[in-house]
Amino acid sequence: LLIYGLGLGVANFAGSILQQIGLVTVTAGKTGFITGMYVVIVPIVEHLTPGFSSSLSVRAWVAAGLSFIGLFLLSGCAGHEVCFGGAIKMGEVTVFVSMLFWVVSIMMSDVGSKKVEVVLLTLVDFLTTTVITFLLALYLEPASWVYPYTHIRHNIVSIVAVGFSEAVAFTLSTLGQMYTPPSRAALLFSLEAVVCAFLSYIFLDETLRPLEICGGFLMFSAALVSSWSFGEEEEDGARITDNQATVEEGRPLLLQAQ
Repeated sequence: LLIYGLGLGVANFAGSILQQIGLVTVTAGKTGFITGMYVVIVPIVEHLTPGFSSSLSVRAWVAAGLSFIGLFLLSGCAGHEVCFGGAIKMGEVTVFVSMLFWVVSIMMSDVGSKKVEVVLLTLVDFLTTTVITFLLALYLEPASWVYPYTHIRHNIVSIVAVGFSEAVAFTLSTLGQMYTPPSRAALLFSLEAVVCAFLSYIFLDETLRPLEICGGFLMFSAALVSSWSFGEEEEDGARITDNQATVEEGRPLLLQAQ
């Protein structure tokens, strides 16, 4: 519990803080695209890491590729925004490193959720992140902790709302990874960008260009392709398990009959 909880806490802290530091100099579209690269990185890591799937289905790789292309379109990098012009800047490197920490988080959640209680794992994860961020906040933002705590009071609604939604989201995602391979989990997590884009279009009056809409539908299609692929594998596994259970249940009956 401590190993995976502390590891997740450090990974989630590093991924979040590096991503936000990168956002200071990197556009949101480019940040979303670089962060979403875990859609492709996670299947590669899963393929190469001992203890995980030694091979992934063709549909899993196709789904990852479709999601990557869709993310490229959705991020605006294929439109008017220049995403790859000029030399790579420090902000882009920072966001890329944050993405690697999200990969570590997904892989550790997959393993940890199968070994310890999910709620306790999430609790240790959040406590670790809280302690680290609290100490850094005291050191880097001392003005926020001086009475009458103006910065905190003015943002208390946002703080509570974000904290509650993060707690629910991370708990459910860790619980879901008990039954979901890391590569498929990464695809489902990437739909965050799709939901965010379309909700922003509906509630915040933000615009979506045709290419961005196509990218969103492409990412959603990739998730469906992944679901169909793993669904078939799960059905095959379920049939094998049912057959084994039938054999095991039959043995006591034979002994009773004898």
